[in-house]
Amino acid sequence: FNSENRARLEISFARERIAEIKIILEDSGVNAPGLGIAEERLIDNLSWAVAILADRKMEGKDTSDLAKDISDDFDSAREVLKSTFKSETDALDAKIDELKTKLKEARLAGDATQVETLSKEIAELKAKKELLEQHEDKDDSDIDEEIEHFDEALVLQKEAAEKIKDAEEKKADI
Repeated sequence: FNSENRARLEISFARERIAEIKIILEDSGVNAPGLGIAEERLIDNLSWAVAILADRKMEGKDTSDLAKDISDDFDSAREVLKSTFKSETDALDAKIDELKTKLKEARLAGDATQVETLSKEIAELKAKKELLEQHEDKDDSDIDEEIEHFDEALVLQKEAAEKIKDAEEKKADI
C-alpha cells in the first residue's frame, strides 16, 4: 500500500463503520454494546485518513484528490449518521405516541396495572431516546473535531507551499 491507498482504505473502513452503526441501531437499539465500539472505530478511521493526508502534504505530494475525497466522506458520514439517528428517533417517537394513546385508554378504563406498565414503557423509551440523542451529539462533535483537524492540515499545507514558493523565488533572485 502506498499512503494514498491506505487513506482511501481508511475512508472505506469509515463507510463500513457507518453502515455498522446503522445496522446496530436498527437491530439492537441504542443500548447495544457494539455501538460505542463502532462509533470509536469510525472516528479512528477518519483520524487515520486525515493523518495520512497531513503526512502526504508534509512530503510535498499532491493531495487535492485525496483531500476532496476525505472532505466528501466527512460530509457523507455526517449526513448518513444524522439520517440514521433521525430514523431511530422517529421510530421511538412513534412508539411513545402509540403507548400514550394506550395509556389514555387505560386511564379511561380505570386499569391501574396497565397504566403503570405503560408509564414504565414510556419512561424507558424516553430514556432510550435521550441516550440516542447523546450518541448523536457525541458523534457529531467528534466528526466536527476531525473536520477541524482536516482543515488545519489543509491550512498548514497551503502555508508550507507558499513558503516554499517564496524561498524558490528568493533563490532565483540570488
